[in-house]
Amino acid sequence: MNKPIIGIVSNKTSSKEKPFDDFTKFINNYPRRIIEEGAVPIGLLAPDGNIDEEILNICDGFLFTGGSLIESWQLNVMHYAIENKKPVLGICLGMQTMAGYAYLKNKLGKLSYDIINDNYTSKDEKSFLKKCESHDNLNPFYIKDIEKSKHKIMLKENSLIYSIFKQKNIIEPSLHNYSVIPNVIQNSEIFEIKGMSDDGIIEVLEYKDNSNFVLGVQFHPELENINKKLFEMFINSAKNKK
Repeated sequence: MNKPIIGIVSNKTSSKEKPFDDFTKFINNYPRRIIEEGAVPIGLLAPDGNIDEEILNICDGFLFTGGSLIESWQLNVMHYAIENKKPVLGICLGMQTMAGYAYLKNKLGKLSYDIINDNYTSKDEKSFLKKCESHDNLNPFYIKDIEKSKHKIMLKENSLIYSIFKQKNIIEPSLHNYSVIPNVIQNSEIFEIKGMSDDGIIEVLEYKDNSNFVLGVQFHPELENINKKLFEMFINSAKNKK
């Protein structure tokens, strides 16, 4: 296959007692953007909280989607992507997954799948995420009201995100109740802050090593066609890894 394959890292709901409440949820806006840019999306499944590296080897890049909870298997996919220099695009919770990875790296130093599994639980989120206000103005979220969810984001010029949008300020929709704690990233050896909202929320994280496309955004670029260039650059980076 000549098209790059993008593994979608989504959220799952677990229930041992109710088998039909035990599922993985994929939002169509994400694979739709991948297909539009000429790539093939595949859903990554970890029904028991584990994922086979042979499945990850198939992928040329990874899209970490929005959701409600970060689990160790998601951090293991992030670890695989970083170690193997495969492109990453993290959206909303996906960007927060990058922060979770940075938190573990700051705390433990060397990471591996076993170290992540043995040391991380979802309770650790309080160590790298904090409650925020006014970034979830639509609940439920209807696309016709998207303008009500938007806010200004200020980008650093020496950044990947700036090279995509080619402007210092962008206006984007948000849908989140938690944000990344700044000192987690300020103390990170691998990620740095490249965009902030006008009310002081971290909106963009990037990999310090610019040899690989690793970009996290707290906002939701998949909701509007104006952000097509972001997905285009992500997919082009995956093509170069084939």
